[in-house]
Amino acid sequence: MTDNTFLVANPTTVPLVVTVISLGLTVFFTYYYVRTKKLLDEIWAVDTYSARDLQEMCTDDFSAIVEVEGEVQCANPMNSTAGGIPCCWCRTRVAREVRTGRGGRAWVTEMDRTQFVPFDIKDETGTVSVVPDHCDIDSIEEMNRTTLEREPWFEGVGYSATGEFRITEEVFLPGGYAFVHGEAKRVNGVLSIGPPDKGYLDSKTRFFLVSRLNQAGLMSQRGITATVCFWGAIISFLGFAGGLVALYTTR
Repeated sequence: MTDNTFLVANPTTVPLVVTVISLGLTVFFTYYYVRTKKLLDEIWAVDTYSARDLQEMCTDDFSAIVEVEGEVQCANPMNSTAGGIPCCWCRTRVAREVRTGRGGRAWVTEMDRTQFVPFDIKDETGTVSVVPDHCDIDSIEEMNRTTLEREPWFEGVGYSATGEFRITEEVFLPGGYAFVHGEAKRVNGVLSIGPPDKGYLDSKTRFFLVSRLNQAGLMSQRGITATVCFWGAIISFLGFAGGLVALYTTR
């Protein structure tokens, strides 16, 4: 039986596939639109503070969602796992190639490790420490290569069916400008910015990000993302509705 014969014998196949895919895309775009819109609202609502103002404002029992900006300084950078690049943050992933049915091949990620060290944001009034734990960080990909050799630092990575491994690594480097949105509080007497315990406008939605863009640039970038997701959700929903109509009429 040819593919065309199968489709003729099963007239609901195409509408069903369209409906399922469109529903999935609608959920995907809607989720990211809502989350991005909440982030934009929160960035707009939260004030940007100087390092000196934060030092004076944040006492031992006080914490607040804040924004700071300035130069990234790191007195004790670490070396990234795969590339040995001096950095403040890195994410290293290793995938091995496996054989699938009918002679196909696929990559399976078996190592995904994030490491970081605290760094400072310095402005004209002083410095504030940032602890980039579980952070949406503006990293750069400094490595994307394949190898036939298992590296000594591979953790939990099995043997490749084809002998190939893919290594990717992202890093956040000291130096240059950064804009930080997170929760400021004192830990053991040291003021630092880290992941919030709860959100600013919505207690259930927390944001902690480090961007190389200033506030205006970040708002513009994420605004474009929100627009794309908004229209993607509408178009996907129309596809979902059209698929339902087609399913109904082909019964």
